[in-house]
Amino acid sequence: MQETLGKVIKFKRIEMDKSQRELAQAASVSNSTISRIEHEEPFVPDNATLKSIAEFLHLDYFYLLALNNQIPDEPEMRVLRRAAERMNEDEKSRMMQIIRLAFPDIFKNLSNDKGEIDFQAAT
Repeated sequence: MQETLGKVIKFKRIEMDKSQRELAQAASVSNSTISRIEHEEPFVPDNATLKSIAEFLHLDYFYLLALNNQIPDEPEMRVLRRAAERMNEDEKSRMMQIIRLAFPDIFKNLSNDKGEIDFQAAT
């Protein structure tokens, strides 16, 4: 069985013994919105709705985005993201140092989110 957005949400909702109504209330959407998602109707839920669903059902938000074709499906990156969410700033910095040391060619002259070259990554 190929996982789809609707199947994953429905399975997890049933596993948690929650109704569509409960999920809809938690996500601040209508019951019909949840039904449309679960039944794979031609409908693209917005990212805020997916975020609320992910939080209520304890699912990975980025996994739901990938299933919704909003981002590439990269399981390894989702694992790193979940790990980073559990880290404090020092741990995140240490993780980045380890990754940069392990893959220096990839990080050489790599720009940051502002488009600036991160020269620390190159050293």
